[in-house]
Amino acid sequence: MKINLFLKRSTLASLMLMALLSTPAVAQTPDNRFSEANDLYSSGDYSGAAALYRKLYEEDFRSENLLYNAGNAYFKTGDMASAILFFERARLLSPADEDINYNLQIAQSRVSDKFDEIPPLFFVRWFDFVSLLTTTNIWAIISIFLFVLSLSAGIFFLTRARARGRLLTFWLFVAGMILTLVAVSLAIRNNSLV
Repeated sequence: MKINLFLKRSTLASLMLMALLSTPAVAQTPDNRFSEANDLYSSGDYSGAAALYRKLYEEDFRSENLLYNAGNAYFKTGDMASAILFFERARLLSPADEDINYNLQIAQSRVSDKFDEIPPLFFVRWFDFVSLLTTTNIWAIISIFLFVLSLSAGIFFLTRARARGRLLTFWLFVAGMILTLVAVSLAIRNNSLV
């Protein structure tokens, strides 16, 4: 009886001690880390800010401010390749922003190896333009919707008895699958551009 009471008390005391000593873990949101990176940049720690901006980018936090600030941080550290990369990504999200375009031109002028850019083919430019019309998530939703529609057409194709109805549902199934693949490709391209 005394041993049982001792075990209960010691277990309770241990749990209370652990509860008092443990500090609540505060999860850092991307906005908090973005502010922290901005503070590092303001204090002159450009390499620390650049590393934190890149980490945020790799964790799929996307905004033109993040990309622009990352480009500026890399520019200040002298890493022109990374600065140009982030300025280009920022320009994809905000093509009319004068600050982004100006800083991109300055970073490109500092590169010692200058190559003539070969413009992409017209259909690649068109595909990129269409993929940037909306976000990756919207393209994914569109592709899922088209996939469900094409599956419905496929089910109707398998259950139809008349030849004319079967032919129509077959071609709807094929067209739906092709459009699904196009929508998935647009989502992937959008994600790789931004």
